[in-house]
Amino acid sequence: MTNHKKLKKYIRRAHKKGFSVAKITQTLLKTGWTQDQIKKGFKIASKRNIFVRFFYSFLNIFKR
Repeated sequence: MTNHKKLKKYIRRAHKKGFSVAKITQTLLKTGWTQDQIKKGFKIASKRNIFVRFFYSFLNIFKR
């Protein structure tokens, strides 16, 4: 399984368990994922999940 698939799978599972985008992002940053990889992961995960896509915009906070 590629890293992007692992990341997408993690994001979807964490979201399904009720974790917030901020918490998912924080956990991924602590485990070595870069901000860019995380953003791409949310973008990939959101293609099939409207809820994640809605919160993907939340990640824009980190740009400021």
